[in-house]
Amino acid sequence: MLVIVGSVNADLFFNPDHLPGPGATVLCPDYTVHTGGKGANQAVAAARAGASVAMVGAVGDDVFAATARQTLAAAGVDVGGLITSPGGTGAAVVAVDGRGENQIIVASGANGRVSLAQVEALDFGTVTTLLLQMEIRRAVVEAAIDRAAAAGVRVVLNLAPAAPLDPARLSRVDVLIANRGEADSLVPEANDALQQARLLAARHGLLAVVTLGADGAVAADDAGHAWRVVAPPVTAIDTVGAGDAFVGALAAALDCGRPMARALAEASVAGAHACTQRGPQTSPTADGIAAALANLDGNDLVQLV
Repeated sequence: MLVIVGSVNADLFFNPDHLPGPGATVLCPDYTVHTGGKGANQAVAAARAGASVAMVGAVGDDVFAATARQTLAAAGVDVGGLITSPGGTGAAVVAVDGRGENQIIVASGANGRVSLAQVEALDFGTVTTLLLQMEIRRAVVEAAIDRAAAAGVRVVLNLAPAAPLDPARLSRVDVLIANRGEADSLVPEANDALQQARLLAARHGLLAVVTLGADGAVAADDAGHAWRVVAPPVTAIDTVGAGDAFVGALAAALDCGRPMARALAEASVAGAHACTQRGPQTSPTADGIAAALANLDGNDLVQLV
């Protein structure tokens, strides 16, 4: 069982021709509402990729809460760990321009009320992988890392958005996933993404993955192995949620026992596919990932370096 402790949002999407600069206003014809939040996005991606997934988090008692629950459940995610907290569900305003670039403002809402008690209530005897992000309170993330590590559960941490963590606690993480900017917050002395991954892996005894958007990703483990991952070419119309699709698919592949190279390839395909549709939860199914990989040379996607 893959358990995600993380955020659930209602995302309001706007599609202007161009993104506004400071003090500017732009108009667009309409907007749409989707379920989002890094935790929920990654839960949906992992479930679609074939993992057995449960979500732990919080929604409000507003009009967005039922939709958030229903969307997760429809993707096959167990929502028994979602509590209802008085107040608003987390929300994000997302603007995506004609090139697929985006600007996002997030209000934490109920995500700020995900509690230590929810982590303490988890039966880690039934959990094989725990996936975390940084859109809930840091104290809850840290407690979840500690409990899972003590139980021998694989811990996957997506350091997004970037936040400081005690180095000793990072050393209890098994897989750390970050983009260039997030990784830079931990190893500012690194010259490039591969060096970031190698330094993080060596310092904390983990597998470090640094994502690079359209340029793919790099990864390194503490045994000295490193991989370069290429993103399959796609026509991107919306990059929102692509990173979450990558993270969710990677966690799912690892939870299902895939070798590292295969897991990275599946994550790369999922992240690229998510860019071809609008919305934050557009990751492909396990069959879709397998079909895409069948049409690609795996050696072209993931190479040892």
